[in-house]
Amino acid sequence: MTTPTNSTGLETGRWPGRSGLQPNQVSQLLVTEVTTGGQRLVLESDRLIESPNWTPDGEWFIVNGHGRLYRVRADGTGDLEHIPVTGVRGVNNDHVLSPDGRRIYFSADGHLYRVPIEGGEARRVSNLHPEEQHYSYWLHGVSPDELELAYVSVEPEGDRPRARRNLATIPAAGGPDRQLTTGVNDYDGPEYSPDGEWIYYNSEEVSSRPGHAQIFRMRRDGTGREQLTFDERVNWFPHLTPDGRAFAYISYAPGTITHPADVDVELRMLPAAGGTPRVIVELFGGQGTLNTNSWAQDSTQFAFVAYPSVVAAPRADDVLGRLLSDEEAELEHFGHDEAWQLGLWLRDRLVADGVVGAVAVYVGEQRAFVGSVAESSADLDGWLDRKARTVRIWGHSSFWVKHRFAPGPEDFQRFLSDPRGIAAAGGGFPIRVRGSIVGVVACSGWTEEGEHALGVEAVRWLGARQR
Repeated sequence: MTTPTNSTGLETGRWPGRSGLQPNQVSQLLVTEVTTGGQRLVLESDRLIESPNWTPDGEWFIVNGHGRLYRVRADGTGDLEHIPVTGVRGVNNDHVLSPDGRRIYFSADGHLYRVPIEGGEARRVSNLHPEEQHYSYWLHGVSPDELELAYVSVEPEGDRPRARRNLATIPAAGGPDRQLTTGVNDYDGPEYSPDGEWIYYNSEEVSSRPGHAQIFRMRRDGTGREQLTFDERVNWFPHLTPDGRAFAYISYAPGTITHPADVDVELRMLPAAGGTPRVIVELFGGQGTLNTNSWAQDSTQFAFVAYPSVVAAPRADDVLGRLLSDEEAELEHFGHDEAWQLGLWLRDRLVADGVVGAVAVYVGEQRAFVGSVAESSADLDGWLDRKARTVRIWGHSSFWVKHRFAPGPEDFQRFLSDPRGIAAAGGGFPIRVRGSIVGVVACSGWTEEGEHALGVEAVRWLGARQR
């Protein structure tokens, strides 16, 4: 089986609305067992498929691809089977099942529809709004009694066509829209709890920087809002277990804007009322991986889609060797003046690349320079410090540390009593003078590979100036 984390040769960070796979890329429909972390491949396809729903009888997965709905046997014994839908085109990845599994509700062409599980004529549920309002519906939830749908209402503001993304409900049989939030907002992913008391969702409502979505819940009438995740990562699409005790969600790297396709992501779990998150799966995916609820009825397994490369990944020792060779660049001398020169160069790159992030340069353990852009958040400072600390502890780039101790953060507990103080990710790079580490370059906001490459380039740039 192609490794779900393999991104060799693929472009990263693609627009969520991408229309197909890249060359040498596949879609993998997988099931994970949340206690053991074991995975089972259901289907591997050279076509783009997204957003699995697991039917209540446990027999089928419903997915979408290229504007159509498909089903595939949950035991992995069959191929994709087209579900014919008439009366509408362009089914997207916002589809959910009725509680009894007899109907599919979905979004298409900016509206909400329902169709029998076996296919047929689609019936529009949503309302027609004045054309000048440009009002669109993005479906995400069906209430446990199937009387109500929760969706994202999308409207423009100025020259931003999707600036007003709010939470709303509508009767499942059709009827008036009820707005739960209003204004210029970034809400998404509303889903009902199995008891019908709560709507879980992701939002930037407490964020101090663009894109920093966290998970929340509110009562069905929009009151009693509670924040459930509190970290530097970007968290989307909460999906409740059928027993209501926990939820899974997709977690992006810090600094991610919206929910792009083709990036390294984590699928995490959290108790329904909040607590300490647990990483269940790491993979190359993003948009389409976990947009909708995909839990088995026993609450022990869920399905997801990875989008890996079929090109063989470099062996771990090859990757480590390359990362070590990146560290061969050395400086003649380094102090606060050189840190300032290097910091200004990095800050100019931050602006030139249009990245919402931050950079820092350390002399020894002292942060001698820090630079950011207006949209960035102060909590990036802690992220930069963690990357720098990782470099000082292991004596290599933080990206080398990530690859050396893969697969996950559990390995670091053998070395540190408090693994929260480190960051096994790209973006921390050592500054050496005559073989000794005298400082660190740290950056955040690019991809992990991009952050590592920037650290290499920065040290080499300063070294060339000193020759």
